[in-house]
This record gives sequence, structure tokens and C-alpha cells, in this order.
Amino acid sequence: MDFPTYVNLPFKQESELPSSYNFQDVRYHPEMVRYIINRYTEEGDTIFDPFVGFGTTVVVAQQMKRQAFGVEIDTDKISYLKNDLKLGDAIIQGDVTRMYLDRLPEFDLVLCSPPYMGKNDSADALTGYRFSGSYEGYLDKMQEVFSQIAEQCSPEGKIVIEISNLKNQQSLTPLAWDVGIKLSEVLTFEGEIIICWEGERREGGIYNYGYDHSYLLVYSRP
Repeated sequence: MDFPTYVNLPFKQESELPSSYNFQDVRYHPEMVRYIINRYTEEGDTIFDPFVGFGTTVVVAQQMKRQAFGVEIDTDKISYLKNDLKLGDAIIQGDVTRMYLDRLPEFDLVLCSPPYMGKNDSADALTGYRFSGSYEGYLDKMQEVFSQIAEQCSPEGKIVIEISNLKNQQSLTPLAWDVGIKLSEVLTFEGEIIICWEGERREGGIYNYGYDHSYLLVYSRP
């Protein structure tokens, strides 16, 4: 079955975060999650988000009668996920770059948006920005993480990563392209879907990283 290579989706959230989190609301959008889950899975399938953040993947997957798990490194977000959203054992606290995932069920779909890092940033995005690091080191760790994740995927499973390039007045980081190339060295790249975001335009674009669109990079096991 053929699918479009781009989709138009509304850029809006369907729920509010507690006010203490508003300044860091970088959630991706439930409609995008529904689109990908409908496209690549069936009821009862297992979905995994290695950078679960505020839990959008898990919440939507459960609403759509899928089994879902997510990993989160930030202890404050863990409290929100477990206490406010009541996600319980679906949420695993830890650093996915240091975890063994073979205790989890086989994944039919991996869906995530990794923490972004610019080429001039000095804080390592994959440590929750707590420690220093380099952009090259970030890309290497992304490759290692997804190589391990692929080993836990089902033979027909898909890995879908939502990501954007980063542009501001000072610099441009081709993050989506750099990550795409790096992961293609260890996964089978099946193509990209461009999400054209619809909403009120603001400084930095609708998507807020200098653009009005982002990419869904689609992979399978090598």
C-alpha cells in the first residue's frame, strides 16, 4: 500500500502540562502519534519510546489498545508520568544509553523524538543536558542506542524518529540529516515523511526550531 511522503497536521496540544513544566513543553503532538501508530501497527502490538519525555507516545498507544513502554532519565518527569498520568510500570526510569532492553517484549514499533543538540552546544542532550559533551559524541551515542534498540525489534518492526534541523540567527545544524546518515549505517533506511505543521506562525517558525516542518525518519532492522 502506498502512503504519502508528506502530511499536514495541526500543531497544537490536547492537554495542558502543570504550570511548573510549561517552560519546557517540547512534547510532540498526539495527532502525529496516532498517524504513525495507525500506519505501522495493529491492536495489541508493542510500542516503545526510548525518550518518553512527558509520555505522549505511551498515553496515545494505550488509548489505541497497544502495549507501550517508555524510558525517561529525568526524575521530575518520572514523577509526573507515574503520579499525574498514572502510567505506572509502563515507564522505566533510566538512561537508555546504558540500559539492556532484552527484558522487555519485542517491539513492533519504536516511536520517539530524541532530545535535540546543536553543533555548537556543549551540554550532552542524551544525559538530560546535565553533563558536557560534543555534537560528534551525541551522534555516535545515537547510533549505539538505536543499534541496540533494533536488536529488540520484531523482524517486521519499524523505528520512526521525529526530528528537525535547527536554525537560528547564529547557526544552522543539519540535525535531521546528520542523525539520518548516522543511523543509516546501522539500520535499514526506508525513507522519510515530511510533517507540514499547521498553526499560528511565530518567531522561529511554527515548529519553533526555525522551520514550519519536521521529519519522520523511518527505519527497520538491518
